[in-house]
Amino acid sequence: MTDALLPPEVLQDVRNVDTALKGVEEQLNRVLPNCTPEVMAQLTPLERASTVLSLSKTINALFCLYLRTEGLDPDKHSVTDELERVDLYQTKVQAAIDSKRRPTVNLDIRAANRFIEHAIPDLHDDKKRQLRDLNNKGNLKRRQEKMPVSVTPKRRPSGLTVAEEAAAFLAEASKEIQNANVAKEDQK
Repeated sequence: MTDALLPPEVLQDVRNVDTALKGVEEQLNRVLPNCTPEVMAQLTPLERASTVLSLSKTINALFCLYLRTEGLDPDKHSVTDELERVDLYQTKVQAAIDSKRRPTVNLDIRAANRFIEHAIPDLHDDKKRQLRDLNNKGNLKRRQEKMPVSVTPKRRPSGLTVAEEAAAFLAEASKEIQNANVAKEDQK
């Protein structure tokens, strides 16, 4: 009897919505059993956040559909506050995902040059001047290119990063300089 009261187009739309909802229900029945605390604990924090965010968006979308079937406007319901909160978290999760794609190390050439200059006390004036000239040349080049220097840590054949090898070199050089200073004092 209801079939006669509704136009065929509306009946087809209702059938389409019913089919889509059954598909969503099937997908949720496959996903929800895997959202146990044990399974979630095995995920990385970023994966966990993405999973919870997806579930939250799904639940909110279904609730908005429910409100529409009840004749209520979701935009005038308190669910909009929840949707804004979910959007805020989506922005945060996306920022975390994007930050993993960016280089993680930025090299400050001026600071590195100052570190080298002060780490080696017996550095001659001409070498200090060369370091400053390199520093100024690098600053000029970066200003012209308008790009920050970004470096991703690379492993050397020794298995250490360049920064680790530099730290080891500076420690060894410092010991050699100290030993040379001790030897000079002993000769006096």
